[in-house]
Amino acid sequence: ARPEVSRFLILLIGILSMAVPLSGQRRPRSSSPPPDISRELSALGILPNEVRSILLIYSGRNIAKSEVDKLEADIRKTPDDIDKRLKLIGYYDWNGRSSLEHLRLRAHVLWMVENHPEHPAVAEPSLRDLRDDPEGTTLMTALWYKNAASCDTSSAVLKSAEKFFFGKDPAEAERLIYCLYAKEPNNPQWAN
Repeated sequence: ARPEVSRFLILLIGILSMAVPLSGQRRPRSSSPPPDISRELSALGILPNEVRSILLIYSGRNIAKSEVDKLEADIRKTPDDIDKRLKLIGYYDWNGRSSLEHLRLRAHVLWMVENHPEHPAVAEPSLRDLRDDPEGTTLMTALWYKNAASCDTSSAVLKSAEKFFFGKDPAEAERLIYCLYAKEPNNPQWAN
């Protein structure tokens, strides 16, 4: 199993080096379009959804404005295209400067939390914290309370809700951990 883990880590580092600028710096825009990382990831078929989501969000940081406009148009036609939505979230989270861009980020994040709270991406920081948007944060918090109201909710939703509430409402996060423990008593993540 160790050679497979090493191969996976080398592959992950290679893909991340294409998608993420070094030292937190923005990569200068080149005349050639960035690689379509979603197609490459799908072709590999070996990355877990959590890693795939992170890579899609990070790949959105470097897309050109013309690509953003195309993705927005595509999303209006096919709202359930989560890969495109994650790229847009990455773009707006990293590059969003105008109030319109902040509203677009909010709309995409709230859509994900409302429509796909089980998706691994909703636990990522880009989808947990709407910086400088208290109204959006209030709306997102209400959605998470609704999504996690019952312990009968799926474990994936409860796990994402726990991550969301961890720094915002520790008592709610603790309640969710007890729910998860009741559902998965043998899972070492939910120690007694």
